[in-house]
Amino acid sequence: MKSLILSLSLLFFLLSSLFADAQQYLYLKKKGETPAYRWSQGDFLEIKVRNGDEEFWLSGDFVRADSNRIVFGTKIVRKENIVALRLDRGLMPFFGKAAMAGATLFPAIIIFNAAINGDRPIIRPLTVYVSLGAIATGYALHHFGIKRFYFKDGWYLEHIDFNQD
Repeated sequence: MKSLILSLSLLFFLLSSLFADAQQYLYLKKKGETPAYRWSQGDFLEIKVRNGDEEFWLSGDFVRADSNRIVFGTKIVRKENIVALRLDRGLMPFFGKAAMAGATLFPAIIIFNAAINGDRPIIRPLTVYVSLGAIATGYALHHFGIKRFYFKDGWYLEHIDFNQD
């Protein structure tokens, strides 16, 4: 009985792997250098797109690409309209946002507590300094935790499809 379950599990795994088709990749490259980053199908991607005079950031999962366009999420973007890419560096942006959120909650709790207890002054200079320091630290962590690659600096996307003949 155990071998039957094991055989059926192996058969199911092999059949399900037939439908896994992550054979398209996007490489972020600069001429004369090795690729800086690689996305396979299903990876999260954030790009800055130019539409006329307007520029805006789009994000989504990389679905597929061809020689002149990229499909990610439900959006289709032409490669010549891409202005920049950005990548998160691990947990730095998360801790930056957490520090900024804490910097706004800290004085709110201090003010609320002082108002309930009838303390005067409600806002002390130390509270303001700690909050401003946490906001500055959080902004710095968030800003330096995101790497931006601008295409005007020579970066470009190369599409590799192993399914093509």
